[in-house]
Amino acid sequence: MKNIFTLIFLAISINVCLGQSSTKCDTNFLQNDSNLKKADPCVLTAANYILSRSLTNIDQEYSDDLAFLLIWMSKTPDFTFSINNKMLELCEKKSNTLLFSVYLACLSKEAVKLRTNFVPAAIKLFVDYVKDTNNGVKQTSKIKKLIEDYKNNKIDQYTN
Repeated sequence: MKNIFTLIFLAISINVCLGQSSTKCDTNFLQNDSNLKKADPCVLTAANYILSRSLTNIDQEYSDDLAFLLIWMSKTPDFTFSINNKMLELCEKKSNTLLFSVYLACLSKEAVKLRTNFVPAAIKLFVDYVKDTNNGVKQTSKIKKLIEDYKNNKIDQYTN
């Protein structure tokens, strides 16, 4: 759990420290509350980028997009995000700490696409990501159980 928060803090710190020039989809865009309503295309771009990368291929854009999603998720008035403990447990092991950013990307993407009842779709997207061997996800017993539970349509424990 500590590693997850350290990763989040590091991603935001890197973004702030670099002080890159403002573009439409950077965290500065979210400083103005009126821009939160216009952020959906940026949210999809950021989430798609994170979901397109393996856990072994993280770069500055990944960190910037994660920082953008974190700020958007904490500020958007349109959605309330709660993180299920079962999903957090999947990301606790040292080898899969970066999965938390993938889960946040899944939640963000499906929230923008579906607007309501987006958590089951986010879990499906997450399962698709962890099943893909190209993404470098260590297949822990908890990951395998999630995949099996999803196949058996038993994801309630991951959504509440």
